[in-house]
Amino acid sequence: MRSTERPTIRSGSIYVMTIITVAAITSIVLIGISLRNSFNSKALIIEQQHINAEATLSSSEYAIAQVLQDKQWATTAQSGKVFSDFTLGETTYTAAVTDTDTSTTPTYGTTSYHFELQSVSGIADERTAFDVEYTRFDYASFIDSMSAISYWPLNEYDSPTTAEDALFVRDGTYQKPEVAAATTNEEGAPVPEFNDAWDHVEVPWSGNFRKNNGSISMWIYHTNTNALDISGIFGCLYDSWGSAPTISIFILNNALIAYVDEDGDYDYGQFAITSANKIKLNQWHHILVNFGNTYGLQIYVDGQLEAQNTGNTEGIDTAAYAFGGRQPFRIGSAFGVYSSYTTNEGFKGSIAHVAFLEDSLTADQAAEIAKTVPDDVSVDFLQDTWVGVFD
Repeated sequence: MRSTERPTIRSGSIYVMTIITVAAITSIVLIGISLRNSFNSKALIIEQQHINAEATLSSSEYAIAQVLQDKQWATTAQSGKVFSDFTLGETTYTAAVTDTDTSTTPTYGTTSYHFELQSVSGIADERTAFDVEYTRFDYASFIDSMSAISYWPLNEYDSPTTAEDALFVRDGTYQKPEVAAATTNEEGAPVPEFNDAWDHVEVPWSGNFRKNNGSISMWIYHTNTNALDISGIFGCLYDSWGSAPTISIFILNNALIAYVDEDGDYDYGQFAITSANKIKLNQWHHILVNFGNTYGLQIYVDGQLEAQNTGNTEGIDTAAYAFGGRQPFRIGSAFGVYSSYTTNEGFKGSIAHVAFLEDSLTADQAAEIAKTVPDDVSVDFLQDTWVGVFD
C-alpha cells in the first residue's frame, strides 16, 4: 500500500552487512574440503576454492538484494526459490529458501527465512547458508494507540470464514470466503478482493460501536471502471425495515461520499461529499471518516481533508431489538441513500486494515495514519547463522 509519503522503517542495510562479511571471509567456516580426483594440484584446488568462495558470496549479496527490493517477497518466497537458476561464465548459481522454524516451504506467515545458495564451477562446489528475519510492522499496536475500538486487518488466507478483530471486540464473517486473500497489496500481504454486493464482511453489532464521536479508518483499492456505479465501502443500516442507514461510505463518480444519521431518517443535509475524481482507480488510498459533535462529518483522503459537513454532528446507533434488532456493520458493501428508499451497493476492489476508532481524529493524526504503511517490513541478516561449505 502506498500513500504520498512513505515512512522508512527498514533496519540497517543488509547489503552493507554482507560486504562486511565478505571482508571477513577468512572467518567463514569451510567444511569437508575434498579432492575430486588425484590429478588436481594443490594450487588448483586453492585457486578454485577462492573463485567459488567469491562466486557464492556474490550470489548471496544478490539474494539479499532480491529480498530488499521485492515488495512481494512474502509471496515470492512461497515458490521455495530466491531466484531462478542461472549460469555466468563457468559458474552455475542456485538459491533455495525455507521457513527456518519448520524447514518447509515458506508461507505468508513466515518470519524467519533460511537461505541455501550454491555455486558450481569447474571442479568445485561451494554452498552457503544463512538466516534472515522478516519483521512486519505492528500495525495493530499503532492503530490501538490511535484509540481504536476494533481493527480488522482482513489479511486472512486459505479461504477463511472469519475476519478477525485484532483488538478482540467483534470478529466479522466473510459472506463469501473465497474473496479472502484473493490478491495481495504492494507489500505482498494478502487482501480480499470484493466484486458484488453480497461478498462483503459482516460484523455483528456491539455496544462499543454506539458512539457520539468516532472515526472509521481503512485502506481501499477501487477497480470499478463505471463511474456511475455506486461502490459501497462501509455501512450499517438503522433497522431491518429499509430505513436510511446510520452510516454509509461509498464512491460515486470517483468522489468519496459519507452519510451519517443515528435515527434512521433520511436527511439530505447529512452528507459530506468530496470533489469528483478524488479516488483514483487501481491505486491504494487511505480514507478516514470522522463523525460526531467534535468536528462534524469529515472525509480525509490520503491524509488531506477533502470534505466536511460541520452541521452534521450525528453519532452512530441502530434501532433497539423491538424495532428490527441491532444491525451489523458491512465492510465491502454499503447503501445508496435516497429520499424514499435505500439500495444495497457492493464494492469492486480491495479493502484492508479497517479500524473503528473511539474518537474523531485531529488533522495531524489523520495525516500520520495515512503515511503509515500497515504491511511494511524490516529485514535483518543474522550474521551468526552464516555457514560456508566447500567441496
